[in-house]
Amino acid sequence: MHKTSHITEDEIQGAVDAFGIKTELELVQIVRGTNWYGLKLDKSRMTGEKPAPASYPIDRGLYLPITETECLLWTQGSVMGVNPLAPSRPVFKEAALKPLPNPIMLRRFSGEGGWHDTCSSVLALTEVDWNNNALYKTMPSTLVYS
Repeated sequence: MHKTSHITEDEIQGAVDAFGIKTELELVQIVRGTNWYGLKLDKSRMTGEKPAPASYPIDRGLYLPITETECLLWTQGSVMGVNPLAPSRPVFKEAALKPLPNPIMLRRFSGEGGWHDTCSSVLALTEVDWNNNALYKTMPSTLVYS
């Protein structure tokens, strides 16, 4: 379950009661507004030991666990292979409006394990948008559409 607000103990208990104790539940709060940014470094542009920023922002899909229950996920960022004229050149669809993408924050209230599967499923749901001709969305479709 995805939600933009805090998940309460009553909601957690209600989900456990509804699905049963044997069902693995993952209850995740998705926070859109964060003050985090990421900077991609380019090894080919490094001068000596000093790293240099890349020409494009962080790749879409990068995630960074902060704590056991919090993780940053970049649903916006550079994507490879979508430019038919230059497939090896990354595309960042918001570049003209915002040079650095903000991540969303995932807060896990129920569930176990690493962040890879959770981030992969949220990221996949940001690609699903049959209503617009957009490369991807910031928020997953579970929160954008009812």
